[in-house]
Amino acid sequence: MSVVDTLAAQSLAVVALTTFLFMVTETSLFVGLLVPGDVAVLVSGTTAGSVAEYAALVAAAASGAMLGETIGYLLGRRFGSRIRSSRLGTRLGEDRWAHAERLASGQNTGWALVTGRFVPLLHSIVPIVSGTLRMPYLRFITWEAAACAVWAATYVAIGSLVGGAFHDHGGRIGYAVSAALVLVILTVATVGRKVRAR
Repeated sequence: MSVVDTLAAQSLAVVALTTFLFMVTETSLFVGLLVPGDVAVLVSGTTAGSVAEYAALVAAAASGAMLGETIGYLLGRRFGSRIRSSRLGTRLGEDRWAHAERLASGQNTGWALVTGRFVPLLHSIVPIVSGTLRMPYLRFITWEAAACAVWAATYVAIGSLVGGAFHDHGGRIGYAVSAALVLVILTVATVGRKVRAR
């Protein structure tokens, strides 16, 4: 059975809840450093076969991301400097922390937060940096809400197109789609490991 078939066999509630929980942990527990949320949302998007399913997955991904980023923000306010100097924080690289700091403290902070949501790995530490710099929470979450909504809508739509192509053409492209999804996941994970190693 292909990856798409396996996911399609699950109920919408299961897929949405899994997506929500993954997004919560992505930025609050640094899970996104191992498997970026982009991949998880793309994969879950392959199950969206109707407008209602699409809307439910977008809501799950966006709300999960916002909750995870809120937790990351609060961790930054409380433990920001300790996280940065921790073993994991050091492995991320000082240049990445510095870049996130520039995003969170620049003149165009809002738009920087929106665009930063589309940069894997970086968006995992921007909330912590924002909390460390004591950015007003209302300002932070307002821009992040917009960013998460656009990001989730985009990635679920792409995943839905892939899933639709699979269902329309069946076995002719089924294995190709499954292989492509696996290849994307492995590539992102490999690149992430190399980046962290550097």
